[in-house]
Amino acid sequence: GLFLATLEFPADAPARLLAALAGEPAGLGERLTRAYLELWEDPRTRKQMVIATRTSLSDDEAMARSRPMIAGMIADAVTTDVPGPDPEKRFALAMAHLLGVATVRHISKVPPLCEMPLEEIIARTAPAIQLDLLGV
Repeated sequence: GLFLATLEFPADAPARLLAALAGEPAGLGERLTRAYLELWEDPRTRKQMVIATRTSLSDDEAMARSRPMIAGMIADAVTTDVPGPDPEKRFALAMAHLLGVATVRHISKVPPLCEMPLEEIIARTAPAIQLDLLGV
């Protein structure tokens, strides 16, 4: 049970990400990017994010346990402030984009991404996430 608990994402991760969707559409990409990447940067949640992601990406059983949480977040995005058609698809695409950034920075540790300040990564990534979410 303890080992399985270490493979879980932080319990408050879905709520933190969905809370970032509230507010003005103009800042949506920046808020979601910041909320997600801060889960990876925060010393209280970083190790859990790395272990759960690494395990989920390499083990079918672990991914099967993670999939309902991921699907639930995507479904919840439909009822949040993601305006326009197909919010599930747009939110899923944004999260896939953010997962790629986090994976390269924290798991692969590929320079220069792993060496960049967080604020620079947010500034460079948020416009793409804004485009994923809103198409603008």
